[in-house]
Amino acid sequence: PMCVMTLMLATLPRVAGWRAATTLSAGTAPAGALPLIPTHAPAVLSVPVYSLATLDADDDAETNMNILTYASPVGIRPNRVWCVSLYRGTRSHENFAARGWGVLQLLRPAHAELVRPLGGASGRDISKAAACAELGFAWRPPTMLGPAGAGSGDPTTPSNMAALPSDFAYATLQKCLANAGVSVSVDEMKRWCAQHGPGAVTGPIGEDPRAVVSHFVDLDFMEASPTSASAKATAEDLKAAIDADFAARIEAAALGLSGPAGAVENAAQASPLVLPGCASYFRIDLMSPMTRAGDHDVAMCSVSLFFTDGGESPESSGSGLLETSTLRDKGIITALGKVAP
Repeated sequence: PMCVMTLMLATLPRVAGWRAATTLSAGTAPAGALPLIPTHAPAVLSVPVYSLATLDADDDAETNMNILTYASPVGIRPNRVWCVSLYRGTRSHENFAARGWGVLQLLRPAHAELVRPLGGASGRDISKAAACAELGFAWRPPTMLGPAGAGSGDPTTPSNMAALPSDFAYATLQKCLANAGVSVSVDEMKRWCAQHGPGAVTGPIGEDPRAVVSHFVDLDFMEASPTSASAKATAEDLKAAIDADFAARIEAAALGLSGPAGAVENAAQASPLVLPGCASYFRIDLMSPMTRAGDHDVAMCSVSLFFTDGGESPESSGSGLLETSTLRDKGIITALGKVAP
């Protein structure tokens, strides 16, 4: 299916009896009232344009990118929360739902011509990477420097965007357990890991967060039925289900808690490739199952990492943000937000 880029507009339905907008006479409304005239559509908005980079869910883990404008911050504390909406049936939707995270890229005006290949076709039908390279924006592997990454804080220490910061890694494991009906706080997990983890060299729980999952599943079942063989069997089944359903997220937690060396060595499990020259890069993580919204699914996402282009490439010299009004003016999209033929 074609990837369709749509504006953040909600079209009002046509209802029997509706008329085109007309001018109200002075005597129609009470004195001092503001007369409101019904229209068939809301005002056309101009909003920032993003590209979401995701990894395929299979073993090849190839990068895919789309174009989206349904993206907005909706919360700040205790964690930053964004809402994004993905067209159902697309490769980006499939990848994000399976892996639970991606890199949201805020585009600049220089990226305008990329909207046609990234938003007007499916990654199943064309090579979006090749199309972007032909337009001068070859996809590149990111290297994070400094304390925002998973490294030690040394600005020369590279790290991996797939590696969650420690607190987010614990929160990821907490969500995996919560989705399986096991209630545990991040503080409880930290205390147990500090006492039973393999040590500080590889991080508080090392490279196997499954040990944390296993412990708290066992604890939950053993508290309810400490000697029941059936409870033990059910606990093992639940561990297997968590591992199968949340494998990609557990791997991300493993990278985040294994330190900078582990993050770099696990480059095969790293982030998607990214576009050069973007105004900002956000790592977004799916917080809960997506909600259906017409032909889209809405995802509530935590934002765990922010980055900006280091400025080493010619593509980084641009300024400003790409907005949908620019795309309409250039004839790249229609008034309805679809990529123009």
